[in-house]
Amino acid sequence: GDEIATAIDSMNGIAKLMLEQRRRQQELESANRVLMQQQSKMALEMQQAAAAQQQQLVAHEQELEVKKLEIHNLQLSAGIEASRVASLQTSLRQEELQRQQLETQLRLHMQADAAASTCCSATEATLTLLECAVDNGQKTCVELVAKLQKADAKRLQSTAIQKELEAVMQKMHKLDE
Repeated sequence: GDEIATAIDSMNGIAKLMLEQRRRQQELESANRVLMQQQSKMALEMQQAAAAQQQQLVAHEQELEVKKLEIHNLQLSAGIEASRVASLQTSLRQEELQRQQLETQLRLHMQADAAASTCCSATEATLTLLECAVDNGQKTCVELVAKLQKADAKRLQSTAIQKELEAVMQKMHKLDE
């Protein structure tokens, strides 16, 4: 009877061990499934993070290209501005030379005008002397007429020079404006 009881106890003990082993096996499988799910979830999150980083990188590269283009455009604009400034400087130098030429012409005209005035004064003095000599006869009168004609010609020349001078002055005035 004791042997049977021992055998039954042994059988019960084995059955309990087997149940315990099955329970542990199920727990292990369940834990394994949870682990697999967590691993696949983490892998998916890593893929999504990598894709987001790739998009950011592409966006940054595009921004960089835009900035490079902007810099290139600014460099082109600066080049155009520099050539415009150089052109304006050249134009200014040419105008300065023109002004100097006109000043020289004006000085020459003023000198010519002064010479003509001196000539007129001398002619007027000569005329006064001739008027005194009219009484000496017809020959003196003829010489006086000839000299008067010369004086008139010089006066006309002086008037022409004066007009030229005024034209140059107007030209300079316009340039100054």
